[in-house]
Amino acid sequence: MPQGCVFVLSVHRDGRSIEFVYPPEFKGNVFPIDGKSIVGRTVVARRSYISNNVPQERGFIIWDWLINRGSIPVQKVITYPVMLADKVVAVLQIVRRGANLSESGPDFRNEDLEEIKSILDDFITPHTVKSAWGE
Repeated sequence: MPQGCVFVLSVHRDGRSIEFVYPPEFKGNVFPIDGKSIVGRTVVARRSYISNNVPQERGFIIWDWLINRGSIPVQKVITYPVMLADKVVAVLQIVRRGANLSESGPDFRNEDLEEIKSILDDFITPHTVKSAWGE
């Protein structure tokens, strides 16, 4: 996998679990939504999250094992909840990899969150309106 990667996870309808939907090779990997992982904390709190030192994160081990599998380790992550009608329906994660923190590129910043929000707002709002009208 490349140094920077994007992952998308979908919240199941029951609201108790989340599943990888992108990239396709991770589809089918399901995790409980709880406060024990970065993704779970993002869904529960309904807030974005930045970690510029992922190896120090609680709940990192299983996720790290799944997406690394002998690859360059994830060092930094930005996690963003995708909301529709005040519910988290998906989580977008962007990661930076490297043998260590200094090799994984620049730290994520709040400006990165604002850029993600702007992109999602431009994409989701028109698509939601179209689907509501059956277009």
